[in-house]
Amino acid sequence: MNFNTLNSNLEFFDLVVNSLNNIIFIVDNDINILEYNNTLIDTFKGKKDITSESKFGDVLGCSYAYEDNKSCGNGKFCKRCPIRDSFTEILKNKSSVTQLPIEKDFYIGRDKEKKHFLMSAQYTRYKEKEVAIVVLDDVTELTESKLRLEKMVATDYLTGVYNRRHLFSELNNLVISSERYKTKLSLLMIDIDHFKKINDTYGHQIGDKALIKVAHFLKETLRKWDIVGRYGGEEFMIILPHTGIDQAYHCAERIRKKVEKLDLGIPHNLTISSGVSEYYDGSSVNDLIRKADLLLYEAKSKGRNRTES
Repeated sequence: MNFNTLNSNLEFFDLVVNSLNNIIFIVDNDINILEYNNTLIDTFKGKKDITSESKFGDVLGCSYAYEDNKSCGNGKFCKRCPIRDSFTEILKNKSSVTQLPIEKDFYIGRDKEKKHFLMSAQYTRYKEKEVAIVVLDDVTELTESKLRLEKMVATDYLTGVYNRRHLFSELNNLVISSERYKTKLSLLMIDIDHFKKINDTYGHQIGDKALIKVAHFLKETLRKWDIVGRYGGEEFMIILPHTGIDQAYHCAERIRKKVEKLDLGIPHNLTISSGVSEYYDGSSVNDLIRKADLLLYEAKSKGRNRTES
C-alpha cells in the first residue's frame, strides 16, 4: 500500500486494519493518536475512549510516564523513549523506518510487562495533518523464547552459571576490549579442594550439592559486571573486568574465607584453592588461563585452601 497520501476512508481503514494482528495507529506532530485498530486496545487492555488528544504513551501504558504519575511526554524519562524519538525523526524528516526493534516496559492493565516490538512507521498526510502511520509487530513471545534458548546454550546445566564455551567467548571479548582501551582485567581459577573425597565418602548427590552451593554463592557475592562460570568438573572461572591483580587477589581471599563457612550438612569443611592472573599488553586468552591454572596448582601443592597470584 502506498502511504504517500492517505484518504479518510474509514470503512476501508476499519476493514483492513481491524483484521490484522499488528498494532496500527496514526500519530500527529504532538504525538496524539488520531486513528487506531482494535489490536491496540486488545494488546494494552485499554478502553475505547481514545480522543484526538490522547497521547500514544498514555494509551499504551508507557512506564516512563505512568511511574512518574505524569502524562506522556512529561515524565523525567520520556526523552529516552525510543518510540517517541522515532516518531519525531520521521515527522521532522518526512521519512520512514522499517522493523526497528523496540524493547520497553508497559503497564498492561495494572501489571508491568516488558514488550518487544518490531516497529515500522512512515510519514504521510491525513486529514490535512502531517502524521506517521505506525505498525507494531509484537514479537515478545518469540524474543523471550530466543533469549531463553540463548541462556540455555550459555549455561551449565547443573549449577546455573555460565558454561566453559560462554566463558571463553566473554573472556575473548574482554581481552580485546582491554587491549583497545588499556583497561585492567583479571582472572580467577577456583577449584574445590578434595572434591573426589567428598564424592567417594558422601556420594555424588552431596558432590553436586557442593558444586551448586559454591556456584550460587559466587553469583551472589560478585559484582553484577563480574562473570562466573563452571570451567569443568569442580573448577570455576571468574572474570573480573576493570580489576587489577591486587584487587583480584583480595577478592579471591574474601571468597575463600566465606566458602569455608558454607554448610553442606555433612561433617566436612568445604574449602577452595585459587590462582589469580592479570591481563598484560599482548597477552591472550590462553595466556591468562594458563597462568591462573599454574598458580592454582601451586596453591594446591602448598597445602590447598589458599590463593596464589
